[in-house]
Amino acid sequence: MEDILRTFWCDVCKVPIINNNICTCGKETKFLSNDLRPVFPEERKLMFYLTQDKNFLNGYVWASKGLFYYFNGEQKKYSLDIFNNISQTDLLIDLLQNQNLNEEYELFNKEISTFVKNNSLRLNELQYYSSNIVKESVKQYSSSLPIISFSGGKDSTVASHLVITSLSNPSILHIFGDQCVNN
Repeated sequence: MEDILRTFWCDVCKVPIINNNICTCGKETKFLSNDLRPVFPEERKLMFYLTQDKNFLNGYVWASKGLFYYFNGEQKKYSLDIFNNISQTDLLIDLLQNQNLNEEYELFNKEISTFVKNNSLRLNELQYYSSNIVKESVKQYSSSLPIISFSGGKDSTVASHLVITSLSNPSILHIFGDQCVNN
């Protein structure tokens, strides 16, 4: 299992490719980042309001650490100064809370589906690797009852799904444990 996650961009499919410089379409990709995540519609709207950069409203948007954003595979860095220019926070909060993001989520979901399709081999590798870790851990501590700490967030939801599917046991004990730590 590789320790470093390297993400590349396919200009043909308009999608990040994990740890492979050749896309599933057969075209060569270009390196983007070692740390990449999708930008959800809410963040896209917020960044548009803060920067007035229309790239946040159009096309594929991904981000990495340090306020680096990628628009259709092209990198752009933003300064923390954009947060100093917020003069009407109440107005901004109201704008963000009263958004209908159905259209934005339709586009976002298509982007994520394309990402998953083009990275299915790598994602299956990761699931297989993680599943083996779960099974080995349960085997190593066979005298203990498997328990999942569950907060309801995306990380614990993925961990719960992984453990349940790895052990083929939907009745694994879940204990609610919200640490109120959000990244």
